[in-house]
Amino acid sequence: MKTQTSKTKYSSYIFRFLVCFIVPIIGLIYIFVNRRKWSKLDITFYLLIALTNLSLTITVTFFTRDFWIISIHNLICFIICIVFILCKRRSK
Repeated sequence: MKTQTSKTKYSSYIFRFLVCFIVPIIGLIYIFVNRRKWSKLDITFYLLIALTNLSLTITVTFFTRDFWIISIHNLICFIICIVFILCKRRSK
């Protein structure tokens, strides 16, 4: 029974992450609709992902589509997420 609940919990985390990563505007709406059900750390993490990818979307749409800017932005987003996850694990 534990494996089923952990699998569904893990799949819901993956679903939230992908929604916030691929479609950040819908991810933000999803976060604000479900913010009372989640912990503060989960809300902060998904907001972090959604907002950094929303800034990438705005940059690509209005300013430039240069490969290096997009690559640097994705690298910064990755580093921010890793640092947040490591800090979250240390606090537990």
